[in-house]
Amino acid sequence: MAPDAAQLIAALNHPIRRTILRAMDDKATASATDLALSLDKPLSRVAYHVNVLAGLDVLEPVRSRKVRGATEHFFRSTLNSHPAWARAALDASLARDEPGTLTAGTEIPKRSMDYRLRPSGGSGGDSTTDGRPSA
Repeated sequence: MAPDAAQLIAALNHPIRRTILRAMDDKATASATDLALSLDKPLSRVAYHVNVLAGLDVLEPVRSRKVRGATEHFFRSTLNSHPAWARAALDASLARDEPGTLTAGTEIPKRSMDYRLRPSGGSGGDSTTDGRPSA
């Protein structure tokens, strides 16, 4: 059963899931172990997100094998069989997930944040840059 649009949007709203789907584009099949190694993320975290994507039929189980008493499951992406907007959303989020990587038509956001050092240990007020009260 295909997920509804809200479920798919929620799934694609997580950066690790988007990273997994991008990594699966380059591979015919991969296990959570393969993905955890290539993404340099903990296996437990990657396996959780792989299972979420598999539950939504965005990843499809292909085969399994026994490894040291455990079962390793291999998946392939089925994102291209979902509505075109799902692929477009994944592609559009690339610049947000990987700063410095821009897609066509992406504008670089302007930051208005003040990066100057602020005194620590207080809620503001009158103090010098090293945190001592000003005279």
